[in-house]
Amino acid sequence: MDIVNIEAHRERMHALLLPHGIWYGLSIVWCKDVDLEDLVSVLGVEPYPSRLTVQDLMGVFAELDLVDDPQWDHIILLGRIEGWILIIDPGASVSMRNGVCKATAQGGTAIGLYWTINGHGRMACASNGELLVEFSLMFPDERAGNDVEIATPYLEGLKGELEVGEWQAAALLVLERWTGVGITQEWLSASHLAYTM
Repeated sequence: MDIVNIEAHRERMHALLLPHGIWYGLSIVWCKDVDLEDLVSVLGVEPYPSRLTVQDLMGVFAELDLVDDPQWDHIILLGRIEGWILIIDPGASVSMRNGVCKATAQGGTAIGLYWTINGHGRMACASNGELLVEFSLMFPDERAGNDVEIATPYLEGLKGELEVGEWQAAALLVLERWTGVGITQEWLSASHLAYTM
């Protein structure tokens, strides 16, 4: 695989995600071969009163910080995209960790990543209840899990030191390669099922 022009990819992902408010802190989990109702059950979430776009989600999430006694602690989106269920969580690591573990407990596969505004981030893949690989986005060669080489083909071409902003874009590129599906403007702009924790 050729060396990736990560700067061009960063600009593309930045232009796609920033208008929706999800560039600076984000958790994404891709779940496959798991039923939506089962996933909702194992995550322990409750339906939000209305469907939300990603931009709506970010607005509701921001308002939670401004309320002394909010009705919910957390809110996430679950939406279908080309055979996968995609979890978007503005709270960074909550759904990445819970979603990866709990989705696979139902016999499925989950691939997730998160990063925070402080620049911390991790990626993980699990299947059938087994953690296959987990690693820091800044140090992708230092991996843990039962099949650490499973990530290697998707990391090819990402060489050299990556700056803040570049490794987020690289991580999203790895997700696109791994799942075979990219997040689109149409998906981000559409309304999806929302749930509260």
